Amino acid sequence: MPTPLVPAEAADAVTVCLTRIAVARHGFLPVMRALSRRERAADPIAAF
Repeated sequence: MPTPLVPAEAADAVTVCLTRIAVARHGFLPVMRALSRRERAADPIAAF
């Protein structure tokens, strides 16, 4: 079954939510490193 299309507003809301959870768990700098250059991340970053 194909994945349904997600409205842009919903995608933005989910992205913001997951990013805030990841920052709360790991800190701002590790999340920015993981998002900008994977090889700079010291540990894997996940929201959950």
